[in-house]
Amino acid sequence: MESTPPAPRYFHAILPWPVELSNLSPGTTAAELCTALASYGNITHSFLLVSKMANLGAIVHFSDHRTAAAAAADLDGTCADGFILQARLMSHKEQFTFSCHLSPPPPPRCKFGGG
Repeated sequence: MESTPPAPRYFHAILPWPVELSNLSPGTTAAELCTALASYGNITHSFLLVSKMANLGAIVHFSDHRTAAAAAADLDGTCADGFILQARLMSHKEQFTFSCHLSPPPPPRCKFGGG
């Protein structure tokens, strides 16, 4: 059964489709992921998720739903460098929520004295 993308709404139609990968081998780079996953389709960007509490993870953004869904389905449960990968297609809502948490803090404000 082939999954179909949700109906485009507003700007969601032009957003990339994120795939979350977890349990990556330590030392994996974003460039290596892009090279390894290029056979699925166009990757718009990727970044690593580094945590002291969990193994290395990544989010890879594909340009269309079909390639992202295929990558997530194929990669989930596969073994790479001795690690069993977990892969899943993220929703745009998750992506937005996640990116809000990654936003840099606002710059410090200067206090001006006056009277």
